[in-house]
Amino acid sequence: MARKLSRALGRRVPPTTVQGWAQRGIIPASRQADVLAAARASGIDLTPADFFEVERAGSGAVEAGGASAVPPQIDRTQPELLSVQEMIAADRLTIEGGTPGAVLMEAAGKGIADIILARFPRRPVAVICGPGNNGGDGFVIARYLAAAGWPIRLALLGQVSKLQGDAALNSRRLRAEMSGAVELQKLPAPWVG
Repeated sequence: MARKLSRALGRRVPPTTVQGWAQRGIIPASRQADVLAAARASGIDLTPADFFEVERAGSGAVEAGGASAVPPQIDRTQPELLSVQEMIAADRLTIEGGTPGAVLMEAAGKGIADIILARFPRRPVAVICGPGNNGGDGFVIARYLAAAGWPIRLALLGQVSKLQGDAALNSRRLRAEMSGAVELQKLPAPWVG
């Protein structure tokens, strides 16, 4: 449904954003009218009570679809998967919509770290980061796990001096905040660019 609704919105809102709204059970007040109009125009049977809690503009308060205060149940057994091209487009549109790439990277890394922390007992972890944005996600994951007291070994498939953008930002942040808490590993020459 998230992808169909995203298309109905003319790709102004990436499917991952719509899916996030559904999972949290809320849509920002500034987007409610557009989402409901797009759903009606596309034949998607959607009302505030069915899909999301209605956030009252300016108040920060939430009223569940004008009725019960219980958030709707979301079926999370069938996650919507995006192709590489769709994910690149979703990231681009989200950034163009005003969300900085560093915020997306922080959310992705924290989300993975939260899953690891919830599923596994504390243990030594090796985080291997590439030189791009996925490597940047790895730096965020390592930072959160180290902050939770996990022993972390981090290896970079490349050179720190060649990192760019948000990956470089999160590499610096990891080294500044977790100095001594994360063991940096040098990889053999064939793995280093």
